[in-house]
Amino acid sequence: MKRLMPLFGLLILVGAAGFIVYSADQDPTGQATGQSSSAALWSDLSTYEASFLKNYRGAFEGETPDAIEVLEAFNELGFAVTGHGGFWRKTVRDQWLGCEMNGETAPCKSLSKALGELADWDAFQEKASNVSDSGAKRFLARNHRKMRSYLTRYVPTEKSAQGMEATGFYKSHLAASMQNALTMEEDDL
Repeated sequence: MKRLMPLFGLLILVGAAGFIVYSADQDPTGQATGQSSSAALWSDLSTYEASFLKNYRGAFEGETPDAIEVLEAFNELGFAVTGHGGFWRKTVRDQWLGCEMNGETAPCKSLSKALGELADWDAFQEKASNVSDSGAKRFLARNHRKMRSYLTRYVPTEKSAQGMEATGFYKSHLAASMQNALTMEEDDL
């Protein structure tokens, strides 16, 4: 039994450290790099100041705001990009591809299937909208990786065809059907 005491002590110490890391308000990876999840996400969001976050013009020049403000900026970006009246569902679908008028084209069909993926983000944004000021820091710490991956997958750096084509969402769901549609148009000439 005396031989097992150091092992039990080590297990208790590791368990306590794990609990502290799990329940901490900060993301431990942010501490290792010297950058909190709020600051990292705020820095990423600054990329979209000229396109989707025009209401935040000038806000990115100062220090990182409170976590709730970072979360609100992310949500505004999310609604502008994947929301029901946003970039993918309105601008690309209806204005650029004309799916509202003719949803039978290959790109429109591909996009319609892909829009189901955005329902998960609708639910996420709903949850984020209900986070309190006091819970924002913890929410960002727990979800910052997911939120940062959202930026690279869905958000073009600019509202243009070139920006759209650089996103992971476009590459996964629209690139092939768009290329096929262009090839068919060239064949018709």
